[in-house]
Amino acid sequence: MVSLAAGFDEPVFGTQLAFRSIMEAISFPGRVLEVVRPQGHPKGWPSSLASGCLTLLDSDVTVWLDHEDPDALNYLKFHTGCRISPRPEDADFAIILDVASAPLHQFKIGTDQYPDRSATLLIACESLTAGAPIDVSGPGIKSTNRMAPNIRNNQFWGIWADNNSLYPLGFDVFFFADNAVLALPRGVSAQPLEV
Repeated sequence: MVSLAAGFDEPVFGTQLAFRSIMEAISFPGRVLEVVRPQGHPKGWPSSLASGCLTLLDSDVTVWLDHEDPDALNYLKFHTGCRISPRPEDADFAIILDVASAPLHQFKIGTDQYPDRSATLLIACESLTAGAPIDVSGPGIKSTNRMAPNIRNNQFWGIWADNNSLYPLGFDVFFFADNAVLALPRGVSAQPLEV
């Protein structure tokens, strides 16, 4: 039997609070921000990932998941009405629990005429502060910011450099752990530090 986790206790108020945190995160890359928790979330998801989905997804978007979980699908369909696609190249949003095996080169990057028609990746992490240090620079950053999401993918930052070189095309990323969010918009460059 498929269970259904609850969304925000007060949907309008909860969505507004989460949206404010998510927009602040994308405006200030590298800044870790707390996100209001929903009452429940699918197993294996950080609560902040569920908050991001409840805030960003609706019936107009197509979503790809890297995991086949009936509870997660039921949660998304009931609370957001989004469409689910088995093809990453069709996704407006991707929900990724295991970034090491995600097909990062297959997501939409937009077009010259419509750079906004790109994918946004919602990536679950163990921590937003316990990974290898990364210096980020670009729009929204005065000089550089240091961030350290624990994403467990040694290839990610090379792929990100390729993605950043496509600007204004490219996908955007939100990292989620526990009840916090960290954003990496496509225009921001990231330099891993040797420690």
